[in-house]
Amino acid sequence: MKLSIIVPIYNVELYLEECLQSLIIDDNNIEYILINDGSTDNSLEICEKFKNLSNVKIYNNTNHGVSFTRNFGISKAKGKWVMFVDSDDLLVSKWNLKISKYFDKKDDVLFFSSNIEKELINEKKELLLRCIGFKKNNNSFSGPYSKLYKRKFLNANNIRFNEKIINGEDMLFNCLCILYSNNISAFNEKIYKYRININSSTKKWKDNYILSDIEFRKILYSEINKNSILNKIEISEIKGFVDTNAKIGIIQRLAYSRDYSIFKKNAKVMSKYKFQKYNKLDIKKRIILYLFNLKQYKLVYKMYVNKLDKLKEINNYFVDI
Repeated sequence: MKLSIIVPIYNVELYLEECLQSLIIDDNNIEYILINDGSTDNSLEICEKFKNLSNVKIYNNTNHGVSFTRNFGISKAKGKWVMFVDSDDLLVSKWNLKISKYFDKKDDVLFFSSNIEKELINEKKELLLRCIGFKKNNNSFSGPYSKLYKRKFLNANNIRFNEKIINGEDMLFNCLCILYSNNISAFNEKIYKYRININSSTKKWKDNYILSDIEFRKILYSEINKNSILNKIEISEIKGFVDTNAKIGIIQRLAYSRDYSIFKKNAKVMSKYKFQKYNKLDIKKRIILYLFNLKQYKLVYKMYVNKLDKLKEINNYFVDI
């Protein structure tokens, strides 16, 4: 078995069949692991349309969240390589031909993107900085999609998605892969279509979001400090960058709640925690943080809600990774 494709599924009946049609092909070198994570809609019934295919495996679990579900998929996988596809996204036409030529690579991880320059190939440090978003941020670097992970490598290093973290777990997973890999390559190949959906469950506010973010940064910094890829000055600058963007991200996520009482309550909670400053922010982020630090919560809240209302007009479209 060359490849195991893991698809976590939760209440995506509107998009799931289109997703599965784009990726399932009749190829005994590829297995499809479809994991229903306690959906309450018709997602499981859609999966079962493919149950007679010999290379499709369907698991029906109670709800545990996407990290548990991906880890469950890894435990069931038999392929040399593991690949993740989100259940509202698509793979491009003939995706299998684009990646099958790399199945015999000796690398631990393979990155695919239409935005990868030649100098990125085999540059672990550069890939790490891209994954964190420090250089020319591209979501395809921090997300688990559009990549092949060697299953033996993941198991040997016990690399899994952290089930205690509800935001940043994808970035942390990829950073660990980069830091622990012996060989890693990036290729200028477009194989993935990412759906922009501001109503996704991953955009909702959860009460443990702030503590989860603190845990994410704690683990990330610990792992970076243990590795010799970056020097002390670079590590300090990256901490400032990640801390500041974490604060911006929490503020934005609070606005998704569309509940000012939740926004104000958690804004006050944030004041108890220290976020290292970063001085190279763009003007929009500087304004947001300036107003937020002045406790102009209502104004900041309205700015983000207005932004969300505008995004709704262009919501639900694909970005080619």
